[in-house]
Amino acid sequence: MCNRKKSTVASLTSGKHLFFAALTLSMFCLTGINAAAQDKIPFGDNDTLEEIRAKIKHNGYKFTVEHNWVFELSPEERAKMFR
Repeated sequence: MCNRKKSTVASLTSGKHLFFAALTLSMFCLTGINAAAQDKIPFGDNDTLEEIRAKIKHNGYKFTVEHNWVFELSPEERAKMFR
């Protein structure tokens, strides 16, 4: 009976170490993602279509944009639309 308690304690302790190792590894991975996110160029309210395309390419996004009716709106009209 005494051996079972020791093995249970040992397995719990081992599990605890495994959990903290995984948590630490996750934190390192998230830090790497954050560092990559800092290199991203944000989109601006008055970006031209060419600037948006350049930012999409720089940021490594996998979508494209084309000219549409939103580009024809004035900055004030666009601001109202996105409220």
